[in-house]
Amino acid sequence: MDEIHLQTRIACALDHWLPTTDSMVSNSVAQALNAQSDRSFFDLLKPIDDCSVIALEVKVNEAFSAEWPKFKSFKPDQRKVLLAAFEAGVPVFYCYNWAAVITKDNALEWCSTALPNSIFSTDPIPKPSCFSSDRLSLEARVIEVQSQQGATGIGGLIACGAIAHNRHANIKGLIFFAESQSSIELLDPDFVRLAFEKYCSTFELSPRPLDEMEPPELTQWFLKMRTTARSDINAAFLRLEDKWRQGEDSESSNYRMG
Repeated sequence: MDEIHLQTRIACALDHWLPTTDSMVSNSVAQALNAQSDRSFFDLLKPIDDCSVIALEVKVNEAFSAEWPKFKSFKPDQRKVLLAAFEAGVPVFYCYNWAAVITKDNALEWCSTALPNSIFSTDPIPKPSCFSSDRLSLEARVIEVQSQQGATGIGGLIACGAIAHNRHANIKGLIFFAESQSSIELLDPDFVRLAFEKYCSTFELSPRPLDEMEPPELTQWFLKMRTTARSDINAAFLRLEDKWRQGEDSESSNYRMG
């Protein structure tokens, strides 16, 4: 079993369980750790509902153990970027099998997820249980993310069309979505798209490929881009307030004329 087959089976399992919106699976050849690219930096993005989403970096576990995994491939530079993204609020996790055969019927239970900070090498430091705080089954992780993001999650941007297919399922898009979690339910789809389009036009490219940056520089860059997202979301709020105010003024004027 290779990563492409595992990604496909995980996506099928998630889509069978949560059929409203299909998973977005990246082509591993097209993955990039470069903010200048529209390519994704993870393997799979799954909208959980209209309010939440989860991103997964899929790894094949050759040891067939949840607690003592041995990954077929592992990139320390990628882990560095995933960790910085996670700390910036992007819900991205490692996901790996602990059984030899994974199908859409068993993937939710027989695939585990791990926080980026719990994976250090091809042979991660073992944890007491795959159901500890940083190791959860795929099913349990989806439920956890859904409960944490609640009614203000980033999946709403997918539902309203601000993200389409894989086009914005990349570093640029997910930074915006992470920042928008606390405010997105207050914006109608038109203003969400307005804020996102403004953000894309003001987004600053990283000084060099992210995997070549040191952790402090990565953190600083992610925070800077979140600040940009916050500014554009606030601008959309102002536009929305003006719209409401104009509507109230119009109603008041009509009332006086009546």
